[in-house]
Amino acid sequence: MAALAFFQVSNCIYLLYFNENSMKRNSIFIIIFNLIFLSNAIAQPGNDVSDDVQILSSFNAKLQASHKLRTTPNLLAVSNNSNELLTYSLPTRLLSLPYEPPVIRPLAMPKEKIEPGFNFYGKVGYGSPYSPFADLRYNGRAKDLDYGIALKHHSANNNANVASQRFSNSGITANGTYYTKSMGIGGKIGYTLDDYYLYGANAGDTITSDTLRNRFNTIFIGAELFNSELTRSDLNYKGQIDFYRMSDGYSGSDLGIIAKAGMTKSFGDNLLTVDLINDFNTYNEDTAGASNNLLSLKPSFTYKKADFQIRAGVNAGLDSSFYILPDVEASYSLSGGKFIVIAGWESDVIKNSYRSTIDVNPFIFAPLELRNSRVQKQYGGIKVALNGLNVLATIGNKSVRNLQLYVNDTTDLRYFHTRYASGNIFNIHGEATLNFIKNLEIGGTIDLNTYNLDEARAWHLPNFESNITAKYSALKDKLHIKGELYLANSIPYMDENGVENVLNGVFDLSLGADYSITKNIAVFLDLNNITAQRYVRWYRYPNFGFNILGGVKARF
Repeated sequence: MAALAFFQVSNCIYLLYFNENSMKRNSIFIIIFNLIFLSNAIAQPGNDVSDDVQILSSFNAKLQASHKLRTTPNLLAVSNNSNELLTYSLPTRLLSLPYEPPVIRPLAMPKEKIEPGFNFYGKVGYGSPYSPFADLRYNGRAKDLDYGIALKHHSANNNANVASQRFSNSGITANGTYYTKSMGIGGKIGYTLDDYYLYGANAGDTITSDTLRNRFNTIFIGAELFNSELTRSDLNYKGQIDFYRMSDGYSGSDLGIIAKAGMTKSFGDNLLTVDLINDFNTYNEDTAGASNNLLSLKPSFTYKKADFQIRAGVNAGLDSSFYILPDVEASYSLSGGKFIVIAGWESDVIKNSYRSTIDVNPFIFAPLELRNSRVQKQYGGIKVALNGLNVLATIGNKSVRNLQLYVNDTTDLRYFHTRYASGNIFNIHGEATLNFIKNLEIGGTIDLNTYNLDEARAWHLPNFESNITAKYSALKDKLHIKGELYLANSIPYMDENGVENVLNGVFDLSLGADYSITKNIAVFLDLNNITAQRYVRWYRYPNFGFNILGGVKARF
């Protein structure tokens, strides 16, 4: 159907043409002709111009039915593939809930922050004592697929100064994530080969290096599924399953399967969270074996109104027995968020496996038994966020059950075994970052623990720990200087005569710097333990003392 209409206003005549078929193709062609007649045209002098509008034909315009186009933005989940750089810095928090001893390994190299915009990252160097280092990573994207591969090796050999004092860590990991319109599907696979030498032998022992070496082979594989965009009901979900098998250089092995599922649902500023975890592992050696399964359900609801916020939930589960524990934290904000008062009662159950035990103390020969640790922490504190200053300070009590401790074997002191204790830990914790000076950032943590356990002492767990870091940038961000100071004190142990004693304090000061020659190439130098403190973190295992590592970084 077509319609024609024209009307005349003032000295203009407007002609409009509508075609319904064109409208069905979602197009409307409007042709407007403005015919202006001057005195020498249609409008002659003396003619009256009418302002009436004459309609020749009526037309009822209709729009075709349409489908609503949703324009919800895609929120991609953080991919495991990153162009990671290594920074010379320690984590901002040493202690988690429950207390976990820090992993202090000779010449350990922490990870650096991610530097975006590059697919390849490499860091290669060599140091003393006889310490090659290589970290190579490549990450890319092909349409809807993120992928990456990483290879790493670090070793050192101080046999010239301390018999058999050496280690070697190597590994390769590949991962990828494929994105559909609404989901992300990820996977990873990897292998690590770690050699630790039991060099804490007696001075007169005649033991070959091969028998001192404990080699750990670990293969792991995992998959995950998550929503890559916000669902219509504001629901986020994620499912994950991981498998690993670790074997040592003797006859021990640890096999584990961990399945996790979680969801979060927002109701305005409020949030409902539910996490379900099943963690199973089995440990085997020549003469013994054990299985351990932990099933836990963690629902919680976070309510926020004005300056007040509270998270209320429970931690319910089943391992050797059924448990249900509180998980509550409340906070109140003052002065527009500059000061926040917090209080809570949090609970957790920690799965202890052969693999997790080795991650803390690589000189464990074999865990005589594996128990899960339960911790309930009641605390209060304050957060401060001012210009250039951020502070977190808490004070509280941890009631612990089956806290994992580490004691030397009574017949061969090179080896450690696990021991478990229950009781209470009074804890004072503090964190702070300062940014008062341009290009300078200072951060630190401190923890003071007072143990009251059914064991005589908290074997090989320090009472005091502190970590201080500083970073400074200069020369238009081409030069980065970093410093770290780690302190620990009152680390109890039991000697070969069964007598209680305390190790000397740990004082580890390190400095590092890197300089960018070009946008893609930089050189670095790390000076570790520059005071050459021969401290002992594990009884009979002195550290490497002063060591150095330098080399080149590249990114493309």
